[in-house]
Amino acid sequence: YGITYRTPVFAIHRAGRYGKIVGRAFSDGKEYCALVREVRRAGGDFIKIMTTGLLDFNNHGAVTGTPLDRDEVREMVHIAHEEGFAVMSHTNGNYGVQAAVEAGVDSIEHANYMDEEKLSMLADSRSVWVPTLVTVRNLMDCGRFENEILSSIIRTGEENLKKAFRKKVHVAV
Repeated sequence: YGITYRTPVFAIHRAGRYGKIVGRAFSDGKEYCALVREVRRAGGDFIKIMTTGLLDFNNHGAVTGTPLDRDEVREMVHIAHEEGFAVMSHTNGNYGVQAAVEAGVDSIEHANYMDEEKLSMLADSRSVWVPTLVTVRNLMDCGRFENEILSSIIRTGEENLKKAFRKKVHVAV
């Protein structure tokens, strides 16, 4: 079908933070570097880092877990770029988006709950935003979460996407 599959092989997350379900953990810079080299040996095409948790589907506006420190994100991106990799960042919330954009990530996945200032930062950067509105839509009527909260999360995401287009943010689907 002419499809080219590109993969990070696994996501990289700080030990004790969000990401265990999709990746491998590091405790310090040396371990992070070793994981980047492992991605290269396994034929990975880019590095995926987990900088924040995910949405708290019971509490509109909240992000689970503790985000990585912005200096750590900057160093992780620097190392991956020095190794010739692009960096995909799993990120939500204002703090996480700002840290990722300032660090120079190549793409930000999700980026729920950005305010106007972070959208402008994103528009002024080279980072590509990959919103994932369908993820929350797929939870509607599943019985696990209140539809009212899910609907408000969806509306916020849709409004941010409209603002992003007006600001000429680089957006991918």
